[in-house]
Formats: sequence, structure tokens, C-alpha cells
Amino acid sequence: MSFGSDMGEVSTSSDGFKAELIVEDQMPIPISFDKLELESYIEGYQIIIRLGIEDNPGSKNELTLEAGQLKLSPAMTYSIGPDSMPIKASFGWEGLVDSLPSSYWGSLTVNSLSTDEKGKTAIKVSFSIEWETKDGKEMTLNGSELQLST
Repeated sequence: MSFGSDMGEVSTSSDGFKAELIVEDQMPIPISFDKLELESYIEGYQIIIRLGIEDNPGSKNELTLEAGQLKLSPAMTYSIGPDSMPIKASFGWEGLVDSLPSSYWGSLTVNSLSTDEKGKTAIKVSFSIEWETKDGKEMTLNGSELQLST
């Protein structure tokens, strides 16, 4: 695992992730995952992206983005939020965030999306999720790069 100057990141052959957690106006905290999964991607429908830390089972270090039956298209931005929003999220980071509250908002931009003749799918997105804690702190999770393939 390697770290950028301000951004957490993980890279395997073609998969990659860079993100940071911002608490109010404090210095950004790099977020790093070593397990990236793209699940149930079928011809542009039903996408679930799961990220976690492989060597720390049971920890609360995880991120899930779920688009359900939404057809994703390149160069499009989609709303993230609970209930009626097109993309739902869950996030936890041990020691800082147990889970997202019932009210959160954000967006996900599909930078590229392709499926080759062998059925291998590759997707690259960026996203931002914001919420307010019970004690009134503003939190932002910025994912500047999330690149996955099946």
C-alpha cells in the first residue's frame, strides 16, 4: 500500500482508490482500503462497489456504494443519499465514523465505463458524501478516484 501526500490510495493491477475524510476545517485524513470489489455488474445495471481492509475483519473500515437497477452512463453525475436517491452509501472508519447517519447527501460521477468483448467491465468514478454528526460537525468523504474492473 502506498500513500499520496494528502490522499489515501491503494492500487492493484488496474484497480485504484484515493480518498480523504474532512472533519469541519481540519486537515484531511487519508482513507485507504486494500480490498476493492465490483459486484453484480450486468450490462450497465445493478452495481455494488465494496471497499474494506482485508487483514482487519470485523473492523468498521468499509465503504459501499450501491446503484441497484440504475443504468449508469459515462460522463454522468448521480445523487447519493438514503431512500429515494439513485445511489445509496454506507461508510465507517474506526475511531472516527461508526456509520453514516440517516441523513447524508452527495454525488457520484462516472468518469468512464466500458465492457470489452470478453465481458470484462471497467469503471472509474469520483464521489463526495457529506453529513452532519450528532454534535453538529460537518463531515465530507471525498473520493477523487475509484477505479475497478471485473
